Amino acid sequence: MYPSTPFLHTDGPFFYVDLVDMSVNNVRLNVSPGTFDRDDDREGGVLTDTGAPISFLAPAAYDLLVVELKKVIDQLGAPYYPPQKRGFGPCWGAKDLDTGTFPFPRIPWHFRDGNSLEINTAGSYVL
Repeated sequence: MYPSTPFLHTDGPFFYVDLVDMSVNNVRLNVSPGTFDRDDDREGGVLTDTGAPISFLAPAAYDLLVVELKKVIDQLGAPYYPPQKRGFGPCWGAKDLDTGTFPFPRIPWHFRDGNSLEINTAGSYVL
């Protein structure tokens, strides 16, 4: 049996989950409590959409993620290109890298019930 995390509730076609933190490789981002919560006005929260090609994060979580990704990927020698528009970055040059063997950082999502979901790194990056 595979570990699972319960859906909090549904809203139309969307299923919300209780995300509390994320990591880059084995480093927890320590996202502030409540960042991923859904409020009384039904705003915020984390929903799953397996058909969506991209994910959007709350700015506080996104900023932490970018800082940690930059630390890890810079150590691997990929040149960094600052984003031209918020939400569409960051970018690293992969022209001179062997992307077939490049050790892209893992980005596990951690849920309140203690389970984690590690997205396949091939689906986490656009080359």
